[in-house]
Amino acid sequence: MLVAAALACLWLAGRQNTALARERARGRAVAGEELENAPPVIVFTTVALGGFRGLIADLLWLRATDLQDEGRYVELVQLADWITKLEPHSAEIWAFHAWNLAYNVSVMMPDDEDRWRWVKNGIRLLRNEGVAHNPGEPELYAELAWLFMHKIGKSADQAHAFYKQKWAEEMTGLLGGPRPDYDRLASESDTLLRMRKEYALIPGIMKEIEAAHGPLDWTRPETHALYWAHCGRRHAGNKPARLCDMIARQSLQMLAKPPDMGPPPLEPGAEIPR
Repeated sequence: MLVAAALACLWLAGRQNTALARERARGRAVAGEELENAPPVIVFTTVALGGFRGLIADLLWLRATDLQDEGRYVELVQLADWITKLEPHSAEIWAFHAWNLAYNVSVMMPDDEDRWRWVKNGIRLLRNEGVAHNPGEPELYAELAWLFMHKIGKSADQAHAFYKQKWAEEMTGLLGGPRPDYDRLASESDTLLRMRKEYALIPGIMKEIEAAHGPLDWTRPETHALYWAHCGRRHAGNKPARLCDMIARQSLQMLAKPPDMGPPPLEPGAEIPR
C-alpha cells in the first residue's frame, strides 16, 4: 500500500509539473531543456520531481567529480551534457564542461586532428550554447576568450601550431582573407548567416573593435579572444568584467608580435638541445 501511495504521489507530482512548466514558459522562467539520450531513470526522476532539477544536477555533479578524479573524461562528456541541460543558467557548469573538452579530453587523443576536434567542441559549446543561455554573464565570455588566447594562441599544448593553422584556414575560407571586406560582406547574405550561426561573429562588433584598436588579422586566435572579451564587456551591464579586460589587454600584446608557432623542427641528424 505504501509503494502504491508513493507511485500515486509521483504521478500526481508529474501531472502538476506539466502545468508548472507551462507557467514557467509563459513567464520566461524555464529551468532547463528536455534531456536527450539520458538513462530512463534520470528522465523519469526529472519529470516526476520537476522543481528538484537542481538537486538532481547536484547529484550528477558529484558523480562528475568522481569521474574527473578517476580520469574518465570521455564518460564525463555525456554526464556533463545532462548537467548543462538540467541547469542551463549556471555559468560555472558551462565553463567546466567546455574546459574539460578543450583541455582534458583533447590531450587524450594521439592525433592532432582529433585533438583539434575536441578543442573546437569546447569552443562551440560555450560560443553556441553557453553564451546563448547566459548572455549577461561576463565570466562565460571570458572563458571563451581564454580558450582562443591560451589553448590556441599560446604554446602550452604541443599541437598548438596545428590548431593555429586549422583556425587560420577556417577563417580564410569564411572571410576571404585575414581581414574581411565589410562592404562586400554586406551583400553576401549566405556568408553573413554562416558567420552569425556557426561562429557568432557580427560584422558590426568586428568593425567596432577595429575602430578602437586598428585593423586586425581575423585569422589569428588572439583577435577572436579580443572579440569575445569585448563582447563580455558589452553585455556585462553592472557586473564586473575584470577578467574580460585582462584577456583583452593580453590579446592585444600578443597581436603586436608574430604568432608563437613554437621551435622550428629539427633537421635530420641534428643534436637535440639539452
